[in-house]
Amino acid sequence: MKSPITINTHRDGSVNRDRALLDLLELEQLGVAPGVAPVALLKALWNLSQSQVSRRINAIAELGIYQVRPGHGRYTLIQPRPTRPEPKPQQLSPRERWEAARKQLQEVVG
Repeated sequence: MKSPITINTHRDGSVNRDRALLDLLELEQLGVAPGVAPVALLKALWNLSQSQVSRRINAIAELGIYQVRPGHGRYTLIQPRPTRPEPKPQQLSPRERWEAARKQLQEVVG
């Protein structure tokens, strides 16, 4: 499966951020991101305690690639919906601009 993450755009050179990116890529390869990652699975996968798993999941959440929601012994990783770009103001054609300017001039002159 090809990951939607481009690592170079998210890296800042810090060890913690790089670790979070690698953890997220690992979760994507396992098929739990986006999706549900049970704490027990993460503890076994990373050979860590629950508090250490929590720290690493919080580091993944800080990347901003997924929303992470904890609850009932699992973490849910949700891919946020892409935001729609604001529509550009409608561009008038040269003829429409001319007509608008002519109309304004007629209103001013009377």
